[in-house]
Amino acid sequence: AFVFEDMDDVTESLLFRHLRACEDLIEKASKPANTLSS
Repeated sequence: AFVFEDMDDVTESLLFRHLRACEDLIEKASKPANTLSS
């Protein structure tokens, strides 16, 4: 098990990764709509 000295850093990096994943999902979800319309 890992012991983090600064939990704020861990939470921040996890939140950042989560936001990036959400952005990727939104991008992928919006791309098929563009390819279908063309």
